[in-house]
Amino acid sequence: MSINIGLVDSAIRLSALEIDWFENDGIVERIIRNNAGTLESLSIYMNKKTVSRIWKIVGCDDQIVYPQLQTVNIQAEDVSECYSLESNIDPKHVPFPKLRHLTVDSNYSYTAETFLRGSVKTVEYLDVQLTANILGILTELYSNCDQPAVRQVLLRIPNYTQYLSNGVYNDASYCTMMTKFLDALPRDLLGLRLRESTLNNICILDSVMKKFTKLHILQADGAKMRISQVCKLASLVPSLRHLYISDIKVDELFHKTEIRDIVTRLSKEYQVADSNLRYVELLGEVDSSYNINDMLTEVANCSSILMVLCPRFNQIKFEEYWQKAVYEPTSDLESELSE
Repeated sequence: MSINIGLVDSAIRLSALEIDWFENDGIVERIIRNNAGTLESLSIYMNKKTVSRIWKIVGCDDQIVYPQLQTVNIQAEDVSECYSLESNIDPKHVPFPKLRHLTVDSNYSYTAETFLRGSVKTVEYLDVQLTANILGILTELYSNCDQPAVRQVLLRIPNYTQYLSNGVYNDASYCTMMTKFLDALPRDLLGLRLRESTLNNICILDSVMKKFTKLHILQADGAKMRISQVCKLASLVPSLRHLYISDIKVDELFHKTEIRDIVTRLSKEYQVADSNLRYVELLGEVDSSYNINDMLTEVANCSSILMVLCPRFNQIKFEEYWQKAVYEPTSDLESELSE
């Protein structure tokens, strides 16, 4: 929203505020702080020069508290990590005692920390970018909390290809960091999404299968799974309903095997009769080297196998890019929990 100067010192108190914060003139932070006692929802859009001032809405010496705030959405331009200064927040201060829903689309390390520190026991939905520094901060916060409230987590890997090329971290170190963070999350997590990653996230799925046995939704954008891996996941996480991955294929050792024989072998190895898996959705762009007919055959075979093995399974769904590959081969290529 454009700033109405009358809001700065208005006697009217707001329960919801959506605002652009593009200048360091103190106006926006005054508006937010003046409404600290009544705000229930807050959305802020920031740029590179203002994102480092996010802690100002909490304060340093005066320690502002937002007793009613439940939903926060921060959208900010990316900054270089060298620009990420340490926050000035008292670690014992709890400025957001009722915060439940936090979205931080910013790679500035201390944006998420500003809202999470002191609120790990109340935040149920967490959506954040995941640079190496942010991952370290989250791991520390959740490791030091005995009863984190989070039930749904969405993690986006920003500019991951760039990180790989400049050596910030590689697949192995990424998996190590992610495993430590996942270990700090509660076992009764219901939803986990790994978004915008160029990784094949199979390494992360091993940790997921061992710990989160109550998951309903799992999304791993870079994961290319074999049918045996999906069956293993359905067996170890029987509560899983929706699985989002980039590709699914029949295992190579089954390529000359009849479908009924594949079903027999998988049913002996994995106990999936109690699985709640309802659909697998394929995300992202289709590899340009794919033969469309071969791709459809793989998907059809995997769908047939899962329909026999998993009593509640309905279909393998296609995201837009996959649909274009199927129907236009020459062209360029939270309600869910209740379903």
